[in-house]
Amino acid sequence: MGICKKKTTDVKLEAVKVLWGTEQCRHYLVNGANPYDGLYFTLNLIQEDYTELKGYVMLDTGASADPAPAGLTKLATALVDDGDTDAENAAAIVAALQGSIYADLIKAETDPDVPAQVNVLNKIFGKVSDEGAGDSGFIYTLDIEALGGDLGKTEQGGVTLGFETQTTELKADQTAELILGEINQGNLATIEMTLAEITKERIKTLLGSVVGDIVDLGAGEEYIGIGTSKLFKELSALGSRMVLHPLRISDVTDRSQDWSFHLTTPIPGSLNFSGTEQQGWEVTFKPYVDESQNAKASVGGFGDWLALINL
Repeated sequence: MGICKKKTTDVKLEAVKVLWGTEQCRHYLVNGANPYDGLYFTLNLIQEDYTELKGYVMLDTGASADPAPAGLTKLATALVDDGDTDAENAAAIVAALQGSIYADLIKAETDPDVPAQVNVLNKIFGKVSDEGAGDSGFIYTLDIEALGGDLGKTEQGGVTLGFETQTTELKADQTAELILGEINQGNLATIEMTLAEITKERIKTLLGSVVGDIVDLGAGEEYIGIGTSKLFKELSALGSRMVLHPLRISDVTDRSQDWSFHLTTPIPGSLNFSGTEQQGWEVTFKPYVDESQNAKASVGGFGDWLALINL
């Protein structure tokens, strides 16, 4: 632009939207209980803008009428055959999901140990509505219940993302204290914040689902507990994805400036009670290595995380 170029600066105020949660994972066992002509099962996804898409998968034997269940979007049409084995029909369902326009939102496979079982994982985290076998006659099982989403506002002072690199200095007796080299032993990260919007659902998500637990009281009521049930548990196995999205980018589907971590666990801290001070809940998130991800970014990083996991 030369002399017409306007002055710019990279100095900025960077408030973020904090998102954390688990992806729903479920399986459908194809059991040949019905003629499949025009039947369906339900499957709910989280879209790129973190909103829910309630959907269904149609089973088509060649000339089936679309059942078009009310309020649901057709995600895929699976070409099945009443004369095929359950495993063959399961493979047809997986092929339909993998070829769907919604394929970037899910991961589908036939189970390695149970070929008639279709496993479906949402790629984007967030709570979804009830789903199930529909009228297909399949057996639906929820393996990992989705939780989390937007954690709401944080107190002034914002969110702190801290990094620490662990190294070992290489020395020799012949060169005394001179440093001959240095070996990287790992890069640690922590995300610290004080949540300002504290709801029962967030207490359940951040406390009850990880270091605490949930007691079913019946009649739809739950008690969010702290006890011994999670003692000696591996915290990384209870971890979920964290995303820090800049508020200056109003389009949440633009993930080019996101910080994200594949596997993080919330460690709850102090929660104040006062009649004169705003209540806040201090929470620290610890990221862990996710060995299912690219080794170059197996903890997390900066950029479009959905494009990364879709590689």
